[in-house]
Amino acid sequence: DFEINKVIVFPNPVENILSLKISQSSIIEVQIFDLLGKLVVHVPGNNTNSITIDTHNLENGSYILKAYSSSGSHSVGIIKN
Repeated sequence: DFEINKVIVFPNPVENILSLKISQSSIIEVQIFDLLGKLVVHVPGNNTNSITIDTHNLENGSYILKAYSSSGSHSVGIIKN
């Protein structure tokens, strides 16, 4: 059976702590970019399928989260409040 990996990001909008979970994959690296493409957060992976990211230093606004996992890369829009 083939099952597509689910990427779950919560809460979204986020205030201070963002949680990321990727089913059936281990996280290699997580990056958050502002809408101009500037890298604003880089978190090395932990070889598990979930990770928490401290976002309290981010300004309010919209961002793109890119997660690299053993199954490929995944992009998700997030909002910081």
